[in-house]
Amino acid sequence: NAASMALAHAGIPMKNLVTAVAIGKIDTDLIVDVNKEEEDHKEGEGATDFPIAKIAHSDEYTLLQMDGKIQPELISKVLEMADKACSTIYEVQKKALKEDLEAEN
Repeated sequence: NAASMALAHAGIPMKNLVTAVAIGKIDTDLIVDVNKEEEDHKEGEGATDFPIAKIAHSDEYTLLQMDGKIQPELISKVLEMADKACSTIYEVQKKALKEDLEAEN
């Protein structure tokens, strides 16, 4: 997220901002934006970390990486959760860029 913001702030042309989030699994529960402790959860089904990055407002993923185990039938739920989180992140990114541009003028 920070690299995408830096490129946009520098005026580098892009299709749109890239947003990213990690979906994790603690035992059988899916969690958005896991921290290190959650990412390293060893009990139950074990640790799972699923970093996902995508171009904002598109179906174009720039990163899909899974570390751990997850049932195939949960992948669509993971992507749905990531899409929702990335939309929220995009709004925060966009607001920050607008505020920065307004402060410069």
